[in-house]
Amino acid sequence: MCTAAGYQGNPEIDTNYIVWEDHRNGNYDIYMYDISTQSETPICTNPAEQEKPGIHGNHIIWQDSRNGQWDIYMYDLVTGKEKQVCTAPGDQEETEIDGNYIVWQDKRNSYRNIYIYDISTETEKQITEMTDSRDPAIHGNYVVWETFNQGDVKWNIFIYDISTGKAEQIITTNNPKINPAIHGNYVVWDEVNNGNSAIFMYNISTGIPTHISDVSGYSHPAIHANNIVWKDEYNDVYMYDISTDTKITISKEPRISSFFMVSVFVIFCLAAILYLRKRSQE
Repeated sequence: MCTAAGYQGNPEIDTNYIVWEDHRNGNYDIYMYDISTQSETPICTNPAEQEKPGIHGNHIIWQDSRNGQWDIYMYDLVTGKEKQVCTAPGDQEETEIDGNYIVWQDKRNSYRNIYIYDISTETEKQITEMTDSRDPAIHGNYVVWETFNQGDVKWNIFIYDISTGKAEQIITTNNPKINPAIHGNYVVWDEVNNGNSAIFMYNISTGIPTHISDVSGYSHPAIHANNIVWKDEYNDVYMYDISTDTKITISKEPRISSFFMVSVFVIFCLAAILYLRKRSQE
C-alpha cells in the first residue's frame, strides 16, 4: 500500500480510508490512502511533527507539535479544511475519535485528565478529575480509560456514559488493569497478576466480567464487533470470538525452545573447558 522512503506507522482504518504517520519528508506527517481509488493523499505536512492519527467518517485527527507542545488537530474530508480542536497549555495526546466525539488525555493541569470534544457543537468537556488518567478509547455512547488510584496504588478501568455524564469504575479483581478498548457492548483490557497478564472482557449491559485467556503474558487487546484480538510476549496474535466462545491462533512464529538453547550453551561450555584443558597439558 505504501513503500515510500522513511518510516510509515500507526495506521488506522475506517470504511474506504486508511491513515498513518509518515516520515518520508524528514519529520512525521499524516497521509491517507483511498482503498476504492488506490490513491494516496497527504493530509498534513506541516514542518512540525504530526503523529498518531485516527479516522472516523469524514474526520481525521492527530496530535501535532507545531505550537511547541502536543495539540489536537482535525481535517474534514468534505471541506478539505484543517481545524484546531484543542491547543490548551500542556500536552494533549493519545486522541481517539468515534462519530461526533473526540477524546484524549490532557496535561493542562499538571496531571493527565480525559477530555471529550463534540464536533457538532464545537464544545469541550473535562470528564475526569482524578490523580492520573490516560489511554482513552471511545465507541458509541461510552468512553473508557485507565486511572491510577492512589489509595490502592494501581491502575483501574473506568467507563463514562456520554448521555448521562456519569463515570464509574469497572470492578473485577484486585489486580492492575491497563490498555482498555471498547466496541459496542463490550470493554476489554489486560490485567496483570504476579508479573504476567491476561485478557478480560466486560459486558456493559449485564455488568459481568469474563476471563477470556489464561495468564501468559497476553496484552494490548483490540475489539471489533464479536472479535477480540491480542498479542503475547513473543508478538504472536490470538483471536476470541464472543458469539461462539472460541479462541484461535492467528499468527505464531516458530521459535527455538529454551531447553534447546540451554542444552547448546552447556555443550558449548563443556567443549570450551575440554579444549582449554587440552591446551594446558601441551
